[in-house]
Amino acid sequence: MPLRCAAGHRSSEPDYCSVCGSPLAPSPPLASPPPLASPAPRSCPLCRLDLAGSDASCPLCGYPLALPPLPLLPRSPTAFRVEVSVDPSLDTEPDPDRPCPPPRPPISCTLDLPESPVGRADAVPPPVLPLDDPGVSRRHAAFLVEHGALWILDLGSTNGTQVNGVSLQPQVRTALQVGDQVTLGRWTRIEVK
Repeated sequence: MPLRCAAGHRSSEPDYCSVCGSPLAPSPPLASPPPLASPAPRSCPLCRLDLAGSDASCPLCGYPLALPPLPLLPRSPTAFRVEVSVDPSLDTEPDPDRPCPPPRPPISCTLDLPESPVGRADAVPPPVLPLDDPGVSRRHAAFLVEHGALWILDLGSTNGTQVNGVSLQPQVRTALQVGDQVTLGRWTRIEVK
């Protein structure tokens, strides 16, 4: 196979150009591209749900991620994780106009604010944990993080809040432990992780 020198001559010799005598240097190896860095994990600025890199809006609260970031709120030194899921078995009075959505994998959220209000996604101002459940009040409940412990407080919601099947008294704090199940609205289940 004929080689070419730097001047472009075709050479029949492997080490020097047979036309001009210039040395034929081996072609430098192609540089491999630098490894792709994994994108930094993102979270929703409203509900702090961990997001995939391609999400245009938050799958939990619907917050459009193209909006400017929200101001940072003071965080608690202790954080708790909860998983929010749709539980069709809770929907004991189905509404044909607003059927229960099909079950989907739970959505994991971090509760690291001193107070994380729970309410309907269309509430103004939006709660920290917005839910798309017609049985949830606009200001339904609040998770409280104090002194390294997690509490829940029903804010006087219309349909109430239950912890492990026991109804809460409005405006009375209830301590939560890992594994506790909070149910509210028509089909929302929140498990403390």
